[in-house]
Amino acid sequence: VNYLRKRINIFKYPRLSVNQSFRLEERFRQQIINEFEKGTGYGFNYRTRYNIFLNIALSHQAFAPHTLSAAFYNEIYLNFGKQIIYNTFDQYRLFGGLNYTMNKQSSLLFGYLYSFQQLSSGKAYRNLHVARIFYLYNLDLHNKNNPGHKGVHDVSFLSQRKKLSAV
Repeated sequence: VNYLRKRINIFKYPRLSVNQSFRLEERFRQQIINEFEKGTGYGFNYRTRYNIFLNIALSHQAFAPHTLSAAFYNEIYLNFGKQIIYNTFDQYRLFGGLNYTMNKQSSLLFGYLYSFQQLSSGKAYRNLHVARIFYLYNLDLHNKNNPGHKGVHDVSFLSQRKKLSAV
């Protein structure tokens, strides 16, 4: 599966973080004859996903190492392309749980996931109730040898502008 993802941090307050992401996937999938039989060929389609994620700090030191936060997300998956006839809707996921921040780069997310998914026939659906554990690790790909390098979402120039205007 090839995909393109864009994650946007809507806003971040000291104890609240809300993110949303859009994802576009190119999918090559084995053809399905019925619920029990697979075909020999492959089909191509696209799938888009939209996710909104809410993280609420539960401790005084929000999102610091060794702290907990409540985590919730809501995600919908939609299929589209020439071969999609009956199953534009793919699945819906709803998650609630706890996020344990281990350090600046990693956290452990665990909780309950409800998933409602349309099966390949386009006429049948599946409800799943799942206990889920995620290990999340954020890679820091900034060039550490370049001290003047700013991150893609660096807004420190805003505070510098205030300092300059105050002088």
